[in-house]
Amino acid sequence: MRNFLGLFFLIFALFAFIYPQKVIQVPNLPVCLVYRNAIPDSIKIFLKSCLKKNKVKVIESNELSKLVADEMSSVANNYINSKSSDNAERFLKNQLRTVGNTLSMEFFFRQKDDTTTTIDRISWKIFYSPSSDTVYPVRRIFINADTTENNSFVLLKKFIAEVLASKYLK
Repeated sequence: MRNFLGLFFLIFALFAFIYPQKVIQVPNLPVCLVYRNAIPDSIKIFLKSCLKKNKVKVIESNELSKLVADEMSSVANNYINSKSSDNAERFLKNQLRTVGNTLSMEFFFRQKDDTTTTIDRISWKIFYSPSSDTVYPVRRIFINADTTENNSFVLLKKFIAEVLASKYLK
C-alpha cells in the first residue's frame, strides 16, 4: 500500500512538472478599462465583474487621473522640500512610481449568420500611469481560436485569463 501511494505521488508530481498550470498573478495596482470602439454595456459589465472576481481593483478614468495627480504633486513637493541640485525633470523621473494600469481594448466582431455575431479578436494594450517616455505600452492580440464558440462571454473569460496570465499588469 505504501508503495502504491508513493508511486501515485510520484506520477502526480511528474504530471505537475510536465504540464504546469498557468499561475494567475493578481496585480497590486488598480486597473482602468478603456474601450476604443463602441461595444454593448453587457460586455463592459461582464469584463469588470470578471476582473473583480479575480480580485483586481477596477477604477474609472477620473479616479486614475486623481491618483496620478496626487503622485505628481507628492513628488513635486518632495523636490521643492529637498532643495536637490538635480534638475526637476531628472528628479521627477527617478521618484515617480506607477500608481495604476490602463487596459485599452478594441473589439473586432464576426458575423456568423443573420442572427449570430461573435467576437473575432480583441486588440489590447496595457499602459502604466504615470508613464515615462522609456516605457512603451504592451500590445497583444487575443484571437478566438475556437471558431465554433458562439458565446461571447466564454471568450471574454478566456481573454481576461490571458491578460492576467500575461503578468503585464503591475
